[in-house]
Amino acid sequence: MNDHDDPSETPPQPTRGGGLGCLIYPEAFSPSERTEAAQRLHGLPTELAQDILFELAGRIRLTAVKNPLRYLTALTQSAKTGTFKPDLAQRLRENHERRIAADEHLARDEAQRNAAALPINLDRLSPRLREIVQKHVKPAVDATERPHVTSE
Repeated sequence: MNDHDDPSETPPQPTRGGGLGCLIYPEAFSPSERTEAAQRLHGLPTELAQDILFELAGRIRLTAVKNPLRYLTALTQSAKTGTFKPDLAQRLRENHERRIAADEHLARDEAQRNAAALPINLDRLSPRLREIVQKHVKPAVDATERPHVTSE
């Protein structure tokens, strides 16, 4: 198996649907397949259901799964009997969690940059709010710009 075939390299994209909340289904699943999958996963703990979906997504990436819903049913049955042993699910879960953490980090950075770039007229603020802003909002300084936090 080369790096391109490794299912842990590209975690599944969030494609939500069905009745089990925010489960992440294999990318190739149509809305009707997601609904069918949710019905087959009904009654399982959400984390176990997600592990089954991650396992299925990983298997689909590695091999030609002729009938993904039948494979999902087999995984679900093994989970219900306590014999489900995830092989690929853990790597996909870890990759998904890393991607979410990275996305959250980028969103925080962007929000901080946007907040710092907003011009604030300190004279219009109450003394207490002005003190808070001056303490916590760092002015955005670019070599060609003046700070955006002003007291004009």
